[in-house]
Amino acid sequence: FSKEPNNLYNVHSYKYSGLANKKTVTVQPAAEKEMTVVLSTTKSKKQNKPAAFTHKTVMRKEFRKMAKAVKNQVSDNYYRPDLTKPALARLSAVYRSLQVAKSGVKKKNRQ
Repeated sequence: FSKEPNNLYNVHSYKYSGLANKKTVTVQPAAEKEMTVVLSTTKSKKQNKPAAFTHKTVMRKEFRKMAKAVKNQVSDNYYRPDLTKPALARLSAVYRSLQVAKSGVKKKNRQ
């Protein structure tokens, strides 16, 4: 496993590496508000300027609109079409982690 930034699957692989590739994608939960996801891409021409290196897009819509935005940004924009499926998988995992469990009456098992 790998803990480097911009690695979608967190695996030690050149394809998913955030350090070895010029164009990288990451999906993370936003820190300030709940149910907000940040899509972050790197600008390949700003490699030597760390402050302007990443382009962050904050998404607050419903899941289907966020998935469409991720797909448009990653594959339809010819950015990194090979990372479309991992980016959508990461989006669904992050979105699922942000949801709050419903509190209510729990079912009792028959005995």
